[in-house]
Amino acid sequence: MKNPANWFTLYVRDLARAKAFYEAVFQIALEDLPVEGTDARYCKFPSDHDAPGCSGMLCHDPQQPFTPGNTVLLYFACDDCAIEAARAAQHGGKVLIGKTAIGNDYGFDAVIEDSEGNRIGLYSAQ
Repeated sequence: MKNPANWFTLYVRDLARAKAFYEAVFQIALEDLPVEGTDARYCKFPSDHDAPGCSGMLCHDPQQPFTPGNTVLLYFACDDCAIEAARAAQHGGKVLIGKTAIGNDYGFDAVIEDSEGNRIGLYSAQ
């Protein structure tokens, strides 16, 4: 594992406005990322999988109420996110969303609450 933190999701109220903002501020092009089987819409930040650090995406999801100040979800890399989710529950955390397949064969994710009430994501390829 190169880096434990490997992805972030920044939830937004208006995807087009947020995309234009980040493209203008950082002089980058965000890629629309269609994912089948969800009403959520995504725009992916540029990334280089061979370079250190992590990338992420903007997300507008009508199923997740937008609350300013609670809009960033940091993902940690896992071999199997179901295992780390179970460990979180055993050590004072909570499983908020169990292991779920990400559309288009992008892998799997889960969302947990840590012992301090922070929401974090877990990602695994399998």
